[in-house]
Amino acid sequence: MSLYNKIIDLQKLNAAWGKARVNKPSAGVDGVTWDMYDSASADANKELCQELRNKTYECKPVKLVTIYKEDKERQIALYCMRDKVVQQSLAEELRRMYDGNFSTQTYAYRANKSALLAVAEIDKKTSAGKYTWVLKIDIRKFFDTMQWEILERILREKIREDDVINLIHMESCSASVDKDGELTEKTLGIYQGSSIAPVLSNIYLMKFDYEMMKSGCYYLRYSDDMLLLGETREDMTEAFEKAQNLLSSLGLTISEKKTILTELKNGVDFLGYHFDENGKAITAKAEQQLSGRLETIWLMNRNEDCEVRLRKMSEVLNGWEQYFRGNREIGDILEYATVVSMVRSQSELMQIADQRRHFTNIYQDIATYLMKVWKDISRFDLILAEYEQLYGFCGSLEIKGETEIAGLLKVYEDLEKEKSKDNFIELMQLYSDLHQYDVAGKISSYIEDMDAKKEVIHENIGDVLKNAKSGSNSLHMPVTDELIDKFMNLFVGREDMYALVDYVDGKKQVRDQMEPLTKDTIRKHLQGECIVASFNQRQNSTVKTMMIDLDISKRVLIECAGDKEKIGEYLKGAAVVALEIGKWFHRKNIEVRYEFSGYRGYHIWIFFDKWIPTYYVNMLQDILEKDISDKVGNDFTLEFFPNKTKLKTGKNGQCIKLPLSINSSAGVHSALLNSDLSSCGNELEWMDNSPRYTVNDVKKILAVKSEQQDESLKRVVDEDLQIFGDIPSNVSEILGKCNLMRYLCRKAHDTGYLTHFERLSVLYVFAHVGEEGQRFVHQIMSYTLNYKYNVTERFIRKCPEKPVSCGKLREQYKRVTAEIGCNCVFKRSQKCYPSPVLHAISLSTDEAEQVTLPISQTLTKEKSQSLAEEMNVHKKAQSLAVKIVELKKQRRGIDNSVRKIERELERIFDEQDTDSLELEMGILVRRKRENGYEWLIEI
Repeated sequence: MSLYNKIIDLQKLNAAWGKARVNKPSAGVDGVTWDMYDSASADANKELCQELRNKTYECKPVKLVTIYKEDKERQIALYCMRDKVVQQSLAEELRRMYDGNFSTQTYAYRANKSALLAVAEIDKKTSAGKYTWVLKIDIRKFFDTMQWEILERILREKIREDDVINLIHMESCSASVDKDGELTEKTLGIYQGSSIAPVLSNIYLMKFDYEMMKSGCYYLRYSDDMLLLGETREDMTEAFEKAQNLLSSLGLTISEKKTILTELKNGVDFLGYHFDENGKAITAKAEQQLSGRLETIWLMNRNEDCEVRLRKMSEVLNGWEQYFRGNREIGDILEYATVVSMVRSQSELMQIADQRRHFTNIYQDIATYLMKVWKDISRFDLILAEYEQLYGFCGSLEIKGETEIAGLLKVYEDLEKEKSKDNFIELMQLYSDLHQYDVAGKISSYIEDMDAKKEVIHENIGDVLKNAKSGSNSLHMPVTDELIDKFMNLFVGREDMYALVDYVDGKKQVRDQMEPLTKDTIRKHLQGECIVASFNQRQNSTVKTMMIDLDISKRVLIECAGDKEKIGEYLKGAAVVALEIGKWFHRKNIEVRYEFSGYRGYHIWIFFDKWIPTYYVNMLQDILEKDISDKVGNDFTLEFFPNKTKLKTGKNGQCIKLPLSINSSAGVHSALLNSDLSSCGNELEWMDNSPRYTVNDVKKILAVKSEQQDESLKRVVDEDLQIFGDIPSNVSEILGKCNLMRYLCRKAHDTGYLTHFERLSVLYVFAHVGEEGQRFVHQIMSYTLNYKYNVTERFIRKCPEKPVSCGKLREQYKRVTAEIGCNCVFKRSQKCYPSPVLHAISLSTDEAEQVTLPISQTLTKEKSQSLAEEMNVHKKAQSLAVKIVELKKQRRGIDNSVRKIERELERIFDEQDTDSLELEMGILVRRKRENGYEWLIEI
């Protein structure tokens, strides 16, 4: 059997899918998910096998997604399921053919080889005492720069069949499709994400590995990372030059910034371990990664029970410890709590309990969980320690007396019920009586802060709005160096660049300035000579401010048509929302600062004491948006700085127009405001008094469950479709039954705004419902402020061949679909995946014919029609059932009429005392039966 026939054998294809499905791969460009393909895999693989035999198979374009790991980004190709089947079968045969030819020093992507085995080998070599120098090499963009011509030449040394070579080329170098549907040919490199990329990478470097083993140094490679050990620096230099030349002949280059040449005693990090002349140790980076993963689980799943999150964290910790074996100290409180949850014996728990004071806790749920554990083993001293850490009342001396501990715990328990001033005063007195004066001092300061931060509750919002500042013509003080310094320190983001904002013919233009922002430029900004914007996010995804831009919606502005009185009324509404946001943060122990933006609304600022990771701020924004969405309504919009868009290499990201600038529309300065939205009066004092928060302050909020739970609050989408006017029945059917489509279309109508992804979602559904659906797309886009017919029409023409799936929409709109419900039930079909367009198929045959069927493979017209009929079987059954009911009603009416006539005939025959009468049509005869008479006409 030829190699090609082995690859395309149906049994091999079925086995290949069995392996490919294990990781539940993401859907490709056709939208077919792994479970959809799995349900129809038997038929799908038969059809695939036939295409491969007939040489009609073609790999579909790949969908590229960017994944981020720390400060790195990498593009991964998502293949369609049928293509993954072919790749897996190919990979199995290639591994069988080549694995025996690979170097023993190649440890990645091979059976019986692994990163752990590589670590053990290096540990043995570095601690043996033979080598004193180490060289670490990384190939720059290895997968992205592999050259097909070179790979093909290497493959043809062992593979003689053109069909196999062509199949490998098709699977590794197919075109990619971007979010706009544009195809891009692959001219360099092979995609990461394909099942054959790993084995092809080893084949590509096969000869290189053997040549490096001849260099006289110890050599080991794991994917694109290499480690060499030698006795002299000269040995290492020669090995480096040799590697450089060999890789150059393969079209590859060494990443110089990742190259390390040093004495072994200085150590080097490789595969998560630090190696030096004493052997291996876990790197600080690996420890940080574990801490980060545990923290992510804890914060991202904050609405789950503590025990559920700890169980997930224990799985991560178990996996981590299987790789990083050996004894080590526990890293932080989250790892500590995870270890406590994994302990099964009381003796072990008593031992680990003594380590509790080594870690600081800021998480309420962790404290509550550990208190339960300590109560079970009667460690009341540790329960007290949990309270003290949580409130920040830790002292220099440990309290050991049982009576004293019990007295303090009683007050802490009262505080959990009511955080009153009296309870804090009582706690302060108890610590003073115990000579814990440092703790008493902390509580005294806490009480003072409570008095200073009493929430301003505006019972009469009208009183607030009379004070609300709506702009001014100048600052309240001169532009001095002191003002500029404090302004830059508080508001300016990235130090290495800024932007200038211009308004030309009413249109905003932003010009990036690739140079540091100077005091002179800020002076001009404050004096109204220019408008400066600052990029708030650094390239390492950190920020030092969070800003919420609360604006009157564009729809409202258009309706107001420049009427200042109307706009003023809406500004009052915006003021109410701004104050609600401030109250929300106050309940989280965060005090916001307000700025009037100069025309459309308010900016709400939060300042941090240092640059903190953006993802913490994004999670905070998610909680806020969920809790106050009902208060924002459709008349206002929120924009968050920073947003969730990952900062890509070479991109600058969002920029914020700095405060105290001139607004071009209103001709006035934006203004800094007090907590009641009145004029601050003194900008220097405003900046001096602006609090700065730590990353732990943010984490404390993230660790607490949302004020509104998904289970208890479901958003209801208005079902009234009259706002869209006279719409076609197939469009109406989708809007009436798909909550998400109705939500997006109403959002466009109510706010005049849709994000790019929201526009595509509407397009990828209604553009597949015939010409009427495409006209409806234009109608929805026309509600938005920047609608252009030609642009929308171009997107319609470039619309993907198949409609978007319900699974993809749920993935894109996780929060929205969770709130509004996504519970449509469609008839299951092996060839058809769930999509909102299926609602339109329930209509008449003519209307259903205009709908693009959401099918995972191309079908003939006859098969498509048959499938549509299959999907429409419930509708047909309904129609037939209605007809049956109607006919039965008619039959009952006819039966009643017949019985009435028969009774009249009986009366006539009885009166004539006869059983037959002669008629024009014959003789009408009456015959006796058990349950009445039978009437016959005899001719």
